[in-house]
Amino acid sequence: MPETRQTSTSTRDDSQDRLSSVPAAVGDLDQEARKFFPGQSQAANLFRHAKVPEIQKYGDPLEFLQQVAADLRWVASKPQEYTLDMDFWHNGQGSVCSVCVAGAWLAHTCNTLPTVRIEVYMLPPELATLVSFVDSLRSGLFYTPDDIGAAELAIQDVGWDTKWVQIIRQAVGRAPDLKSGDPDAWEAFVEILKEEHEASVSEHE
Repeated sequence: MPETRQTSTSTRDDSQDRLSSVPAAVGDLDQEARKFFPGQSQAANLFRHAKVPEIQKYGDPLEFLQQVAADLRWVASKPQEYTLDMDFWHNGQGSVCSVCVAGAWLAHTCNTLPTVRIEVYMLPPELATLVSFVDSLRSGLFYTPDDIGAAELAIQDVGWDTKWVQIIRQAVGRAPDLKSGDPDAWEAFVEILKEEHEASVSEHE
């Protein structure tokens, strides 16, 4: 990804504080964006049509990644408007909007216009942690044991139980390559993740 990509390095306590401040219902991102662009019309132009999803509804990574996979499929079905490009989060400055896997979620679930450019630093922290989690998964953070600390931090940032690190790693080991953003691979991965989670639950019953 470009050098402009930034990942969150907050602590678990900080992430919980941020998540508790997310609107309970879908809300206008413009209000959040003005915190980053105070007094500037850029915030209104950038986020005017985007929505904050109900972050609390994602009780675990499986629920969230099921939505991400669905959004990725939705983007792939609209070649006149979108192209999958892992070098951009959400870049609407070309003939079509270029999005990565996390950008597909921004495009569909967050209802972001395909004509705007979004970098992760422009997002409210609670959204930035989610898209950074997706990108850390796509780019390989969960692939090797050497990355266990960073993987745990990515999970903690969103506020999920770190038991998911091993569940996700098991699923990644069985799944097709996720790095290219192929919708088929991500849908297969989500199904495998569901199986691994069910197996983990059964082991502890």
